[in-house]
Amino acid sequence: MRFAAHAGFGRRPGETHRWQHRQSASGRPHAPDLDELAARRRDYLRLLPDAQPAVAELAQRALRRLDDADRLDWSVVVEASRAVLFRTERKLVRAQLAWLDAAARRHRGQPDELDELLVAGGFVW
Repeated sequence: MRFAAHAGFGRRPGETHRWQHRQSASGRPHAPDLDELAARRRDYLRLLPDAQPAVAELAQRALRRLDDADRLDWSVVVEASRAVLFRTERKLVRAQLAWLDAAARRHRGQPDELDELLVAGGFVW
């Protein structure tokens, strides 16, 4: 519970992620499965622009995990990029650029989606 309060969970309605607090029988924190992450994807997206860095990083990791499993719509990747790339924390921006690079490689044959990605990243020629 201390970590959740320290990281900023529960400060606004909808920010409490119970899976962060659940414990398995062994006493270790429960890692969310893809279904749990997918159910909260809109919540994670809302955290990206102005949550504390630790909270935004957790949200970014959750969304990236969904995207890597092909369980995230392309528009969410673009929206996440728009939210993160204007933050001041280098760690978050670098992670987002790495995510965009991986997404661009997966979507090479889809130029319309790549255009959206470039606009989201501010890479307009």
